[in-house]
Amino acid sequence: MVVCTSSVHAADGSRDVADPIAATGQLPRVEITGSLLRRPDGDVGAPITVLRAVELRQRGVTTLAQALTYVAANQSRVDVADSVGNLNGGKAEVDLRGLGVTLGSGSARTLVLLDGRRLVNHPYDGASVDVHAIPLAAVDRIEVLRDGASAVYGADAIGGVVNVVLRREVDANEIAAEAQGSTLGGGLVRRFSLVSGSSDDTGWRWMHALDLRDQQRLPAHRRAASRTGVLLGDTDRLTSYYGHPGSINGYDPAAPTCAQPNSVLGSQGLCRYDIAATVDAIPANQQRLALLRVERDLGTGWALSADHVWSRHQVVANSGAASVDLFMPAGTPFFPNVPPGVVQDVPDLYGPDPTLQVPGGLVSWRELAAGPRIRSATTLSGRTLLGLRGELSGGWSLETAVGRARSSSVERVRSGFVDDNLMQQGVWDGLINPFGPQTLAGQQAIEAAQVRAVVQSGRATQDVVDLKLRGDLMQTSLGPVPAAFGLEHRRERSAFQVADGVSSLSSLGLDAGADTEGGRRIDAFHTELLWPLAERMDLTTAFRVDRYDDIGTALSPKVALRWRPTPTWTLRGSYGTGFRPPTLYDLHRPSALGYTADVRDDPLLCPGGTAINGLSTADQALACGVQFRVRSSGPAANGQPLSSLAPERSRQFTLGSHWLPIPTLSVALDVWQIHVRQAIGALADGAVFDDPSRYGARIVRCSQLPIGPGEGLRRDDFPACLSGTADTIAYVDLPTQNLGALRTHGLDLGLQWLISRGPSGRWSVRLDGTRVLSHRYQRETGGAWREAVGVYGDDGPVLRWQHVATLSWQRGDWLVSGSQRYRSGYQDQLAMRRVVADITHDLGVQWRVSETWLTTFTVRNLFDRDPPLSLQTRSFQAGYDPRLADPTGRVFGLQVSASF
Repeated sequence: MVVCTSSVHAADGSRDVADPIAATGQLPRVEITGSLLRRPDGDVGAPITVLRAVELRQRGVTTLAQALTYVAANQSRVDVADSVGNLNGGKAEVDLRGLGVTLGSGSARTLVLLDGRRLVNHPYDGASVDVHAIPLAAVDRIEVLRDGASAVYGADAIGGVVNVVLRREVDANEIAAEAQGSTLGGGLVRRFSLVSGSSDDTGWRWMHALDLRDQQRLPAHRRAASRTGVLLGDTDRLTSYYGHPGSINGYDPAAPTCAQPNSVLGSQGLCRYDIAATVDAIPANQQRLALLRVERDLGTGWALSADHVWSRHQVVANSGAASVDLFMPAGTPFFPNVPPGVVQDVPDLYGPDPTLQVPGGLVSWRELAAGPRIRSATTLSGRTLLGLRGELSGGWSLETAVGRARSSSVERVRSGFVDDNLMQQGVWDGLINPFGPQTLAGQQAIEAAQVRAVVQSGRATQDVVDLKLRGDLMQTSLGPVPAAFGLEHRRERSAFQVADGVSSLSSLGLDAGADTEGGRRIDAFHTELLWPLAERMDLTTAFRVDRYDDIGTALSPKVALRWRPTPTWTLRGSYGTGFRPPTLYDLHRPSALGYTADVRDDPLLCPGGTAINGLSTADQALACGVQFRVRSSGPAANGQPLSSLAPERSRQFTLGSHWLPIPTLSVALDVWQIHVRQAIGALADGAVFDDPSRYGARIVRCSQLPIGPGEGLRRDDFPACLSGTADTIAYVDLPTQNLGALRTHGLDLGLQWLISRGPSGRWSVRLDGTRVLSHRYQRETGGAWREAVGVYGDDGPVLRWQHVATLSWQRGDWLVSGSQRYRSGYQDQLAMRRVVADITHDLGVQWRVSETWLTTFTVRNLFDRDPPLSLQTRSFQAGYDPRLADPTGRVFGLQVSASF
């Protein structure tokens, strides 16, 4: 983090709990997140949390994603760990109020701004900004509005707004270097940053920043909490049916011995592969970020500015060896000795007539000989903005800007991904051995099947022109009526390409014909007025009209009332509506095949995990305890009109109080409520198998698919459809659609207390907490309401209580702070057990050696607590939930910085 040249003060934890002994008097008027109007700095009219750069440095924070974990209202689920096994570009997100936990679409309902203006969303889903694209070294503060703001910013601002405010004036050279490492090894972080700026007498000001960060991979086997999927004596649930040696038609030649070290005997007498022991807990990742800003004072209150932000983010993830189903004819050299009844007829793949069948079997195998799957995701992002601002007559001001933001992401397979067609040929010809060690010829055949290439890419652009006018609309007996008016025009385009050869890489789950692109134009008008109602009471009214050329027009109004019964007590409340249109990716999402998050049982052939009478061993292997294929898609890929996907609509309400009972104590309490209708997302696969009577139509069986070549999915695309005699499941169809509604409410608590200041130093305490009282959702319109607070639902839990508590001491050149982060426990994915609360403590010691040099020593997870045990199956990592907990352990950090 950059060095502040002024003296270091305890950072504000919240606007609500700003330093209560700050100087009174005429405060400068600034634009506060959530409003177009300029208000006095420190205004407490809205629930806003503020994280300042100096505070983040004290905590050893090295990325913006890490910084946002100190926001109690954030229930973010996505960071680099989520890229293990997922094609998400390695992005990181923020999810205020946890709206993405139950409604899907990740963090699409939290708007991320940079200096009050939009960034382009990540091209892979178009739903949210990758916060890795913002250089932390250039950040002054992060303002988090814990209220809806569609009336000001338009779409997506349903759960709240995160506005990252960059430093404006730098007149020095600031350089910092730091390293962070765990006492258990793995995950080493190294970072270097440079910020430089100056100004001259002719009115020119400039600033540039460079932020470089690298983190080494942390293999799952390096931590006790993540080294195995065999938990609580269960050898089935978090291990895989696909192992090495392989099985054939449900018969496992290696059982009961099983190959060590990662193969164990399951409860059904078959060997299970402990893949969790072979993946990354945290993949290697790298960030390269830069900022250049130039400003020219034109005189008479006018200024011209230009800035460019650039980032490159790369993740290299290991998700273990691939699994595959391959046909093997009897009589080949490696065909195992099997008991009677195991051998069945399989298609004669390479004979003169492929419709004929020969004796053999379907081999289910983990391709260890090909090595672990190593995949990289590289994302380039940038925004160029040219702005003009100045003062007009009559006290009015104007601000306008034109700019372009871009983001592109590329996924490459580096090793461990092999061509299924070549592997099938090698097994059929007797070169490749799925049941033991490879011969030289077999290993050469596997190496020849390795694929190292780009498999998918995406790009997104956003062109914008905006204009804002601010001033006093009129004078009343109670004072002026400040007003703001704005116009905005945006053009958005996105494209998504999938390489032609991915159809032979089944473990990727991509469709070779999935290229898609789209575009849209948005025009908006918005206004905001502040009406004085009494000496200590005012009313803010705002509304915004957005017109999308592909989905229509949306009106978003909001009213906010503020009353100060006494100089030290403020009451505030707001009501507004919001909306979220389907993203371009939602509309044009290509068809893709993945797998269910957990092993499931075919409700027809294996109800409740028990095979029906007469079901063969081979068919049982395809129906009981299987990760079935899942098809995802948007309306365009399904031949449906784009209008079939309607925008989400929302209502938000807040009521709060800010109180200073004594000059050194500040207390804030806010109650909030959000209601979302027509939620855009995909039904969770667990819902289909939990209630097959309602969702059984989502299950597509082999008999429903056409045979032979042709367009779309065919029976030949699914090996399960070409083996056995039963009508097994081909895939589960889970398209993007409008689901049901969501209703959630809770409260936020903020407290800051300056305990004492004097010769012994300055002692202060700060607490920011959020309690979710209810979070109910429907899987479809008119469906049953399901509670998600403290319960692992369709895709995870909504945490009931989170807080960050900090105790700070400052004296002279020394500053010491300790903090506690608390995340409440919840009912696990398996309802019979509970995940305990996650409690970690951090320590920071800062010493200003001289006017030039500053050193900061940090310890994260001071007491070296393991992440809470969880039996979740949504992630490749096992033993904990990587979306909610950090497996790294105790981490020591040292930063040395200089300003000159």
